[in-house]
Amino acid sequence: MKKLLAPLSVGLGLLGVLLTGFFVSAQAGQSMAPEDGSLLDMARPIFDEIMKGHYIASAALTLVLSVALLKRYAPGKLGTFVHSDAGGSLSTLLMSFGGALATATIGGAPWTWGMMWTAGGVAVTAAGGYVMFKKLIVEPILKPLSKKTPAWMAPAWGLVFWLFDKKVNELEAAQKAGDAAVAANPATGVTPPATDL
Repeated sequence: MKKLLAPLSVGLGLLGVLLTGFFVSAQAGQSMAPEDGSLLDMARPIFDEIMKGHYIASAALTLVLSVALLKRYAPGKLGTFVHSDAGGSLSTLLMSFGGALATATIGGAPWTWGMMWTAGGVAVTAAGGYVMFKKLIVEPILKPLSKKTPAWMAPAWGLVFWLFDKKVNELEAAQKAGDAAVAANPATGVTPPATDL
């Protein structure tokens, strides 16, 4: 029985290797002209920019692709973080930075530190500067730090936190008050007017 199973297992193993090789070759061929919007389709612009010699653009596009893959496939605590408020703000910031840098370099702009500064400004704006600053700096860093500072700094911290507190919209407050009034005294229905005949 062992003599019969040994050649069979070797044959099945070789068949598996050949099928895997065929599958990998087919996938590599598809990456040259993908039609289904696959992950390989997302990597094609990176390859194109490398072949054109635009290495800064390819690095920026790699950053965008890496963050996109991280948001989609990150496991465990990392996956939980990238889908939280702070992680979402950070990933939007990184993707926006990479996108702005890639757009500038693909457009033919020479690489400079000024371009990096401008791409950073675009990224902060795209990530919603105020909200991003609150989620990445005020909440996780400044609020815990304020508890460790001397008491005389409390007014300064109060001013900083007042700037980033959610303000109640007056229209929203009026709508809530109206809803509460209706809930307290609901309508009984429409009564027809009395007619004198």
